[in-house]
Amino acid sequence: MITYTKHEEDGKVILTKTGHSHTFTMDEVREHLAKLDKMEKELTSQKELEEAKMQNVEANHEIVKTLTDEQFAACGIYARAKEIHGMCAEKLEQIAEARKEYAEDLKAIEEQTGEKL
Repeated sequence: MITYTKHEEDGKVILTKTGHSHTFTMDEVREHLAKLDKMEKELTSQKELEEAKMQNVEANHEIVKTLTDEQFAACGIYARAKEIHGMCAEKLEQIAEARKEYAEDLKAIEEQTGEKL
């Protein structure tokens, strides 16, 4: 069973998660959540941009196998956009999972120690 304990050190509350041991501060959690917020916004924007590029290529170049120079360039743009779109979607899923884990841990931390963000 995972449990949380707390103690103070240098004026900071230090939390320890047992079941396995990982020591961290609420400031570190705040910082990581802020990084997740920023990354999520950036990836969402990038994903939307790449999706728009793909739609543009699809609308303007239905037959991408007839590789004129212009169409070849369009295929390159489409292929890269599709790749980045997929990577963004995967990272967004990872962020959602990390947020879910944080929510569960933060609930347990609050219940067991009274500490909350």
